[in-house]
Amino acid sequence: MRGVDDRSVVSRVVEILAAASSRAVASLADLTLLTGLPKPTVRRIAEQLVESGALTRTPWGYQVGTRLQRLGRPHASPEALAPVHDALTALHAQLGGIAWFTAHADRVDEQPELVVTDPAMRLQALREWPAPTSLSTIALTAIGQCVLSRRPELAERVARTRAGRGLRARLHASADRGAFVDDEAHTPGRRCVAVPLVHGGVLGVTVPADRSPLDALVRATLAAAARVDAAGPRDGVPLSDPHP
Repeated sequence: MRGVDDRSVVSRVVEILAAASSRAVASLADLTLLTGLPKPTVRRIAEQLVESGALTRTPWGYQVGTRLQRLGRPHASPEALAPVHDALTALHAQLGGIAWFTAHADRVDEQPELVVTDPAMRLQALREWPAPTSLSTIALTAIGQCVLSRRPELAERVARTRAGRGLRARLHASADRGAFVDDEAHTPGRRCVAVPLVHGGVLGVTVPADRSPLDALVRATLAAAARVDAAGPRDGVPLSDPHP
């Protein structure tokens, strides 16, 4: 439905957000058609909304961003997250680097809810969380491959691109080992392992490539995830967002 362009900045922002939320991914053309606003205006406002976190830019268009999605979302209690924090603390003590947990196994644009790392690296850990701005980010990162394993229609789409070469084989290998890995494929000098949890969410670790052999990283991360799974949900609220 076309909105009314009353020259109000607020009304234009609301129209664009409403259009973006009306579908899973909205292209610039979609937003222009749905709002009836000039395309340059839509592009400018949409990019400002991306910068603020209200929208997320993907290779296929815009999605409602994390700041809006968190409003009204049921969250696991601190008690429910306690086993996750304990596992991350132990994993970081064992391997160093950045131990992390995200409640979203279906998205790559959400910052992790929990991060255990050296204090000097915390800001770096959040800044370096992969943003879904390219197909290579989705296809090569551990969390991206985890998402693709749960969204076969998206995996097939990515696998047909140059960035997705070898993706199917990587996903099959990850399913066999129970963990998704990025062995310096996305970021030279960094290794990352991600393991989906039974009660929702993904637990992982990112370390310098010379810190530990990949097999040792996988074993340690699988063991940490198993401890969280064994603890189970404590308050009946899943660790993951029920509305991906």
